[in-house]
Amino acid sequence: MRATFNLSDGIIERLRQEAGRRGLPMSALVESALEQRLPPTPAPRHPLHLPTWSGGQPHADLADRESLHQILDADPAGQDE
Repeated sequence: MRATFNLSDGIIERLRQEAGRRGLPMSALVESALEQRLPPTPAPRHPLHLPTWSGGQPHADLADRESLHQILDADPAGQDE
């Protein structure tokens, strides 16, 4: 991929000299320097899998209000007063 950057003359001259000393293209030296300074790319996150289970058959017909009231009004210990 191509990119254009505006760099100072001093940086360009240092880059040219260092690239020549190492026998590398200037682009390879810039890429290497950026790789060293930029934070690493985070590893891809795996999707979170939550446990699921069956609650069995419904205890009430949700369309039947009377049935729902009976269940909601019932004493949880099974001891009606």
